[in-house]
Amino acid sequence: MNNNDKLKAYIRTFNNDQLAGIGTNRTEVNSAGRTRLEEITKALGGDPEQITGSAVANRVNINPPASNGNSLQDAFKVFQDALTSQGQPTIDEDQIMDIVKDAFKTDVQPTIDDLTDKVDALSPLADTLKDIADAMKTTAGNRLPLATSVASGKNPLLEVIAPYYIAGDANPTKVCISAPPSYGKSYSIALLGQSYDTFITHGCSDDMDEWSDLLGECKPKAEGGFIITDGKLAQAMRSASEGKNTLFFMDEVFRLSPKVMEKMLDFLAPQADASGVKKYKLTTKQNANGVLEVLEADMDKLHIVCATNLCEVVPPEAFRSRFLFKHIRFDVAMIKHIAESVADKYSITDADKLGTAFATAMAKSREMHSTGQLLSPLDVRHLEAGCIHANDATAEGVAKWVADEALDSLLMWNSDNGDIIEDSVNGVKEIQSILAGV
Repeated sequence: MNNNDKLKAYIRTFNNDQLAGIGTNRTEVNSAGRTRLEEITKALGGDPEQITGSAVANRVNINPPASNGNSLQDAFKVFQDALTSQGQPTIDEDQIMDIVKDAFKTDVQPTIDDLTDKVDALSPLADTLKDIADAMKTTAGNRLPLATSVASGKNPLLEVIAPYYIAGDANPTKVCISAPPSYGKSYSIALLGQSYDTFITHGCSDDMDEWSDLLGECKPKAEGGFIITDGKLAQAMRSASEGKNTLFFMDEVFRLSPKVMEKMLDFLAPQADASGVKKYKLTTKQNANGVLEVLEADMDKLHIVCATNLCEVVPPEAFRSRFLFKHIRFDVAMIKHIAESVADKYSITDADKLGTAFATAMAKSREMHSTGQLLSPLDVRHLEAGCIHANDATAEGVAKWVADEALDSLLMWNSDNGDIIEDSVNGVKEIQSILAGV
């Protein structure tokens, strides 16, 4: 959890009325930057430095030897700040060296025993700093948030995907993960995307202009004339061709029209160059002197992952064969973990209780949907909305919001007169009673 998240977690402990009293609301808090979050925290009586400082201490969980004074504390603060910085953290080794050297300075001539004591005390710090510096110089540093998410055990989908995707490693395998609607597919892959330099998402459709959305198109400029823009696929290829570790995510890939799937076939099969090295190749709509541009990207720089709901559309076998499919079945225990992960993201108290109740309610709603009692089942997006809009950041508050505000979308209606069907209302009441048990 970074410093912004810590400030948000503190602010979410106040209810909507308290936030309104200082001229803000939960929607602003969720999108606020560091400066605004500090202003809100101070208005609520909190100390931003104390809150973020305690967050660093809790997360890093390393204590320097107290006997060596402020110099060692300064050294630890350097790498603590690097670990909690935005983006890829870095370590200034020269700065660390100056601080460590300063730790040996003294106003009197030190004895051999004094120096020995200082060397012994500094040894664990030096090893720790070296390990951190080495990690930050490699792609291993990019994997830290991902490893944390997998190790938590609260994102089973990520556990399925992660072994096939290590930024910077050659990866000919393209995983397509399928799961019931709103099962956390996009959320999980977005976490994976954090370990790459570039993460690009394309929401697939059967629109007639879909290929242009992927490849690029010619558009008029406000000042006159035209410009050729890159589509999402061309953007991903351009990033990878520049040597950046790039993850291209095609969401709801089964929605692509057969025509677009055919166009994608050649691209999804890397081609050998003159040296026999297989590369992704894409002819864009950019041109120089009438010659269309061809982008090339190494397989270690461009990784492709897909997600889909299983529906009535069955893609051609040639298209399906380009992917390694991982079908995720509905499982109450898995939904419980996913719900806990979402609740933790928003710093909701008693996430385990909320996860259990939500998973039970979602399973029941799926049963009712399959029998026609409900129009659609409960899904994870309802839970996330509850975490954002609930009156307080407690499991009870979130469950109450979902029960009171989010379930109208589950109701069936009479298509002749538009009245809600009573049996559907009774189904929603049963779902509400399960959520009330938090």
